[in-house]
Amino acid sequence: IQGRNVSNTAPADKEVLTWDAVTSTWKPSQYYTVTNVAGTTYPLTASDHGKILDFTSNTAVTLTVPGSLPIGFQVSISQAGNGQITFTGSGGMIINNRWAGTATSGRWAKAGVEVRATNSAILSGDVQ
Repeated sequence: IQGRNVSNTAPADKEVLTWDAVTSTWKPSQYYTVTNVAGTTYPLTASDHGKILDFTSNTAVTLTVPGSLPIGFQVSISQAGNGQITFTGSGGMIINNRWAGTATSGRWAKAGVEVRATNSAILSGDVQ
């Protein structure tokens, strides 16, 4: 963190300093926060980095992985409802999976998205 701006906000219990590329500042944030998502569409943003997103919809969900996400971005996805989550790239983002999987396999399936290079992400986990 040497030579970089650090937020004036003191970290709370169980928070860590994370780099905010938008403000060019180290700032406190919760590590692995769980966020419930009720909608049927969701575009990932850089602020989702390090989060656990629980999708609770009982109808199909489309999760968009944009090409604007920074290299090193990681997020954990849970299908907490009956709605299957389909992963789609936008803005040039290619989503790679060993078995050509593009969607969660069923309720309580876990998946991860990791941006490895510009416009290249890996989808892992319980996907088909």
